Amino acid sequence: MGYSNFSTSNQSSDAIAILGGPFIRYYFSDSYVTPFFEAGAGIGKSWSGLDANLFSANARGGLAVFVNDNVAIDIGLGYTYFRSKVFIDADFIDVEPAHQGNINLSLGISVFVD
Repeated sequence: MGYSNFSTSNQSSDAIAILGGPFIRYYFSDSYVTPFFEAGAGIGKSWSGLDANLFSANARGGLAVFVNDNVAIDIGLGYTYFRSKVFIDADFIDVEPAHQGNINLSLGISVFVD
């Protein structure tokens, strides 16, 4: 779920988006510090004056440092592809989708439940 505000000198736009989906992560060893690879995809919806259907796919590699058996601190580098497809409400006119790709650096905490 997210909120964004885009503004230029001439106009401003607010958007609310909900996006979710599965991912899979593989750890290459069971040591205290271990590399991992992750891939996932998601679908969602955005509301910003015009409604849009959203799709994302990502792949990321990184390093996990396990604090204990159930908690790890992750740092990763990955790529995310994002597409939004706008529909004009009144006539359900399909507008050409917008595509975007990002390289991203991430830092996070993973908690594993037994």
